[in-house]
Amino acid sequence: MREIWPYLLPILFLIAGLVLFFSLSTLISSPRVASLATLCAFIVFNFLVAKAFGWIKQISSTWSFQKVWHFIPGFLVGSLPIGASLIGYHFSSGIPPLKPVGILPLFFTLITVSWEEAWFRGTPLEMASKAYSKIGAALLFGLIFSLLHLMNPKIDLLQDGLQLWVAGYTLSVCYFAFQSIWAAIGMHFANNMIQALFGFSSEPRTWSFSITLCLVALALTLVVSRPPSFGPRT
Repeated sequence: MREIWPYLLPILFLIAGLVLFFSLSTLISSPRVASLATLCAFIVFNFLVAKAFGWIKQISSTWSFQKVWHFIPGFLVGSLPIGASLIGYHFSSGIPPLKPVGILPLFFTLITVSWEEAWFRGTPLEMASKAYSKIGAALLFGLIFSLLHLMNPKIDLLQDGLQLWVAGYTLSVCYFAFQSIWAAIGMHFANNMIQALFGFSSEPRTWSFSITLCLVALALTLVVSRPPSFGPRT
């Protein structure tokens, strides 16, 4: 039984995060206040779990404010798939017109993707990387990420499930590639922000989006999978 726990614990902590999310959403009537409370709760949750299991050093490193600038390359990477989709729209039916989106909605979009990343790219993912390997953990968490969209009636998993799986996988390998949650937040925010600006209710179902997303996933996978290089000792 002890040998099974390292494989089960990351999934159990994801489920605990789901319970935490639903509890706060039920107790707090304002969605924006609930979103802020959820972010704070997931930060505390991650550090409590990290402290209990000896992961404080790793989480402190990947969440360090010195790595906030990783948000920028993450944002650029996250812009590639939906940017390719917009180029495809340009040559077919035309790019949708920009929608006026205020600063406050964009701010709460950032808050939402931040707590989602704190949930999926926090201590449980680090624990899973030790049990399953980084790529294995990314595949597992990507699958769980896609299955959780069963709760969203606007999403048809038969059509979008594979794309959501790749998206969840890509966010995880982005986290591992940069060793920073800020890069994953930037990638996630870029996608959601551009969706809001052009009025997409979900990821565009275009070949250009899917192919570019797969290429980004492949590139990040190669970065994560490469063996460590050791320079000459001095």
